[in-house]
Amino acid sequence: MKEKTAGAIYDVLVRFAGANEADWETFAWLHVTARCDEYRFMGALGFGGKFWCHDWRVSAYPEDITLERQQVIDETNAALAELRATIEPEVSHG
Repeated sequence: MKEKTAGAIYDVLVRFAGANEADWETFAWLHVTARCDEYRFMGALGFGGKFWCHDWRVSAYPEDITLERQQVIDETNAALAELRATIEPEVSHG
């Protein structure tokens, strides 16, 4: 994935899911250089809060889902889907 795309994704994670802005460099390295499939960002979704690179979505541990967290997941995933529709995906993990 290109760094610009990773940045746009991470902006969504910060804005909608409470990811820590200070962790941007780790996210960028993992998704631009190492080509990681998942990233645990936690934020508003607790310890199980993850971003999944293959399908550009977030999730949390099922046992940690509350109505508030489900709303965060739904809003974040909608924003990620909208972003993905505007960016030509460069994700290719083979």
